[in-house]
Amino acid sequence: MDNKFDWVGERSKCSVASIFENLKTQIEGDVKRRNALHGTSETPPPYQFHFGIENDTISVRLEGSNLLQSVSFRLRRNTIEVLDHERKPMFTGTATLNNDGECRIKVNAEELTSWQFRKKALEYLFFVAPDEYIAANNERFAFYKP
Repeated sequence: MDNKFDWVGERSKCSVASIFENLKTQIEGDVKRRNALHGTSETPPPYQFHFGIENDTISVRLEGSNLLQSVSFRLRRNTIEVLDHERKPMFTGTATLNNDGECRIKVNAEELTSWQFRKKALEYLFFVAPDEYIAANNERFAFYKP
């Protein structure tokens, strides 16, 4: 990168608001993709993922019989808060420009790409919680083979 790189201009474009706008479509795509993963099973899964936006909050819900868990992404003035289903903070991200001039989401000392930020927030909800739910209700859902 040369000394003429307009880091001020690039950093001004790298805002939590612009990151949040991009997250809306990316998270919606993640939810569609996750739901499609169990779409090939002969029997439908006993749970479903749902995507929603309300004001400055993106929510992803895992719903089933006696099951409701969620992760929310809430836009604040200078941060994006990630909250669990009890609305407790999981972590917070801020906008930053890395040393290669790329817009990133900073969580603690880590500079994450958008997919890494979404994975950090959604991996448990997408892949661990459904398995725990099926295992805890094994007799009820013995018919379900993913």
